[in-house]
Amino acid sequence: MYQGHFGLKESPFSIAPDPRYLYLSARHREALAHLMYGVGAGGGFILLTGEVGTGKTTICRCLLEQLPENVRLAYVLNPRVSAIELLQTLCDELRIALPDAKSSLKALTDVIAERLLEHHRRGLNTVLMIDEAQQMTSEAMEQVRLLTNLETNEKKLLQIILVGQPELLARIAEPELRQLAQRITARFHLLPLNVAEVGAYVNHRLQVAGLAQSPFANKAIRALHKFSEGIPRLINTIGERALLGGFARGRQQIDEKMVQNAAREVLGEIHYLRIAAPAKKRWLPIAASVLIASSVAAVGVVIWPETASRDSAAIKPAATQIEPAPLPIVTGEIAEAPPPSNIEVEQILAGTEPDRRGEMAHKNLMALWQLDFDAYRDGPMCPFAEANAMRCENGFADMLQLLQFNVPVALRLHSDQNGLFWVTMAAKRKDKAVLFVDNLEVEAPLDVVTHYWTGEYQLVWQTPPSYNRPLMQGMSGDAVMWLVSALASHRGEQVGAAKSVFDSEVAEQVKDFQRSKGLIPDGIAGTQTVLALWTAQNPHMPRLQQDGES
Repeated sequence: MYQGHFGLKESPFSIAPDPRYLYLSARHREALAHLMYGVGAGGGFILLTGEVGTGKTTICRCLLEQLPENVRLAYVLNPRVSAIELLQTLCDELRIALPDAKSSLKALTDVIAERLLEHHRRGLNTVLMIDEAQQMTSEAMEQVRLLTNLETNEKKLLQIILVGQPELLARIAEPELRQLAQRITARFHLLPLNVAEVGAYVNHRLQVAGLAQSPFANKAIRALHKFSEGIPRLINTIGERALLGGFARGRQQIDEKMVQNAAREVLGEIHYLRIAAPAKKRWLPIAASVLIASSVAAVGVVIWPETASRDSAAIKPAATQIEPAPLPIVTGEIAEAPPPSNIEVEQILAGTEPDRRGEMAHKNLMALWQLDFDAYRDGPMCPFAEANAMRCENGFADMLQLLQFNVPVALRLHSDQNGLFWVTMAAKRKDKAVLFVDNLEVEAPLDVVTHYWTGEYQLVWQTPPSYNRPLMQGMSGDAVMWLVSALASHRGEQVGAAKSVFDSEVAEQVKDFQRSKGLIPDGIAGTQTVLALWTAQNPHMPRLQQDGES
């Protein structure tokens, strides 16, 4: 309905598990790395937990697509069954013929043990992955634990991955499951996306759907993060309703108000008002309950009011506090701690006039591209850049994504002295960033910059011939011809007459290039992929870091 209005080829926020729309944040990548390690390590339990809609099943699907050839995986989607039914499901997944229709636990365990030993003799690792594991009965959990007793003198024969909601942590903490808890070798709790990741997530899905420039204003992205609370599933549903609202009003840009209206429709009035209420009002009931409790007994409590922080995902969910097991939960989050100490940077930030609108940051950014820009004379930066055959990008990202762009960028920072203001990040030298703050050049530790950064960025870059939107399978033209030639050049092959059709062969070549650069291998030549190819072809372009530097 609204796709044609915004220039989309399809709905960007469908909840169907389309692999083309796969977006892995830093936290998702870390969770996937934990699972991949567990698949290869062998033995014991691995625990992956997260709130509803945070992407646990998406990570499981991604794992299935990346399994090594020596791994045989049994994937249980519905674990709310008896112990016997669970073993029967495991037999089905491992293609084991059932002894008979009325098999006992012993008979099923025996045939499973035979298959595991066969896999071991052939050099294969066997993995059992159970999704929605919080729904398992205690009897089924105990039976799964007993399966880990199957072993040789050298190793366990079965690796088990339990995936579930935070309630799974409470289940495992029950006294009757203490033996299972002691066998957990790795834990990872998947947190919601922060505001920068929400922006990157939205931009990725829009690009896959065929839209080069996001219609979501930056304030709309902040509102989307606030009301979705960083949950990808809610981002999709609220984003879909916001686009529909923009279409109904004939608007090309989605603003903060449209996202608020969409959130009200999706969440319902009560949930919407709970999130929209000012932080102080939401804090009062918490404080009152603490005062009441303290009148009964002396209790040591730390209260964290729900503030609108720059990264609300950095606050641990309450569910992780009940975990009593000796192994810590790896969350992939930035721990709450005092900001990194850097007196020189603090003094510079305090002693310069804050660049609220970004005019000076934009001037410095364009100067790195050998262009003389003055906001008072030339107007906004993006139209000026486009008039000079350049492309302008803005949105939210994390530091890893910025380094993958690998071109100078304007960053919006926040400090206690200056509030919100803009600086230019001109280069990265080892673990330090070179910043232009007003007319000063400052070298600051990258973790300090990351601490002050809100996640918002702006950048410009010179585009390849005819490139004006992401390239994907089925497209054709001069931009595709350039892409094919650039990929061939990267592989060190002789560049001849390049074909102009983006077919499945080109898609695989794009994926290979993306893997070599640490990008998401989706087979779509978007901004990050094209920038990586283009900078490789043009060594004199300004870039954040030189080849080989990390």
